[in-house]
Amino acid sequence: MEHPLTPTAKSIFCTDFENYKSNVCHLLHNLGDINFLQTILEDDTISQLAKNNLTGYALYLVAMVDYISKENSVPLCTKYDWLRKLKLPELAIPVSIQLYIDICGKDETYQKIYNQAIPEFLKYNILEGDIRNVC
Repeated sequence: MEHPLTPTAKSIFCTDFENYKSNVCHLLHNLGDINFLQTILEDDTISQLAKNNLTGYALYLVAMVDYISKENSVPLCTKYDWLRKLKLPELAIPVSIQLYIDICGKDETYQKIYNQAIPEFLKYNILEGDIRNVC
């Protein structure tokens, strides 16, 4: 069976970044922290994404792996150190957050959300605040 985070022609062209992030969070929720880490690292999903020029997707997954590793006192997998030197050229803000900022005012709202973001994601220029809140 194909791993749900392994890129295929269908997933590359039909899944946007927001959906991808949601899929990753749901997979984490369904598998639990340790099984998630094992699955991602054993399948080498991150390298597959990077090889397919899906750098944003790979960076999101590296951030997720780094965050979950830290939360569980698991050493970082050094295999992706080359990728950890990269970051997105612009801050990736979720659509829902961007709408909220647009409605409520940029300065205070943006700063508050930015300050609450998970550092492992901000490192790669990805604004992510809650990976555990899935329906």
